[in-house]
Amino acid sequence: MRALLDGYGLAYRDHGDDLPTAAGHIALGRTVGWFQGRMEAGPRTLGRRSILADPRHTQTRDHINDRVKRRESWRPLAPALLEDAAPDLIGTAAPHPFMIVARQATGTARKLIPATVHTDSALRPQPVARDDTDPYARLLASFAEQTGRPPALLNTSFNHEAEPIVCSPRDAVATFAAGPLDVLAIGPFLDRKDRPKMTVRHEPLTAGTLRPGPGQHPQQAKDRFSR
Repeated sequence: MRALLDGYGLAYRDHGDDLPTAAGHIALGRTVGWFQGRMEAGPRTLGRRSILADPRHTQTRDHINDRVKRRESWRPLAPALLEDAAPDLIGTAAPHPFMIVARQATGTARKLIPATVHTDSALRPQPVARDDTDPYARLLASFAEQTGRPPALLNTSFNHEAEPIVCSPRDAVATFAAGPLDVLAIGPFLDRKDRPKMTVRHEPLTAGTLRPGPGQHPQQAKDRFSR
């Protein structure tokens, strides 16, 4: 990861495992590309390749659908939450670990995490076990500590409309560079405000350097990244 960031000439800061820094960015209203460990397989992103944001404001949902994901405004975004907050937000402590079951949002959820509640008052939750060894769980807990709100975040897959979920560090950096995410958390934290000229070094890119989107020629992928 360090070699990749250095190779592209991107400014970054290494916060180690200081997850309150990432939670603080989210609490300030910034959208975060979250890249953690090995990739998952399944129908939903469960905290390894996620875009995370503050669930308290519907403007966050609209920004992600309109500018980050570039998709229809009615498309729902899901909440990731610590299991001990589930009864208050989804009305049950039953496990829903894979974010594939829709639940009716409680009044508390509609009030406190409205960006994750769909127009029919449903949400598709991902309860996460409280675990000090799990960076994802620690991030949720830190957000709650800093905001005084429930340990819940808006969670959607780390990609935009023209590509699948990012897999490698190179994918994450390319997607971050191509869109309006504010912060990339990928081992070291990459903060957009530290690089006012959002550019990479003018290095020759070969076919295969970036993965094309569906129906996209490798040259188109390189052109998108270079812009």
